Amino acid sequence: MIVKLKSYYQKIVNWSSGRRGPMSQRVELEEVNKRIRDMYEKYNEALSNNNYDAALEVGTRMVEELLRIYEEIVMPVLTDPRVREVAREILSFHEQMLAFVRGTREALRNMPVIYSFGAKEKAVEALTSSINGLFNFVLGSLVVLAELRVSAGLGRGRAEVPGVI
Repeated sequence: MIVKLKSYYQKIVNWSSGRRGPMSQRVELEEVNKRIRDMYEKYNEALSNNNYDAALEVGTRMVEELLRIYEEIVMPVLTDPRVREVAREILSFHEQMLAFVRGTREALRNMPVIYSFGAKEKAVEALTSSINGLFNFVLGSLVVLAELRVSAGLGRGRAEVPGVI
């Protein structure tokens, strides 16, 4: 068990130090957190102004970023095939929701506003649900990974957890 946890820890360290394989640029989780928070503020602002086009654009980027984070940080450390399958199914649901939103945006591009408002509203509702669910799923996974790191004695204490989440 400790060997596997050390392997997970090394993967997290590699990710945070820039040696993370598929990720092309060094992106600290704190920067990702800030970017997600900024996008969420813009998303909420667009929603409060009934600017569904802007909300759909920003929300789509948020879901893409959350999916990328999970694929590049969490999935590589999941070793149990059943757990990977469940995680893949959860991600697949959000990928399908993203495809629905993209398809809706594309279909409504040349449609008059009077006809497109209701469809945009439904797409925003679906996107909001997906953002909330996916954010909680990703954050929960990162918290568990951080706790595993600390529990395995791989860090000097909880003060090092912010380097992981």
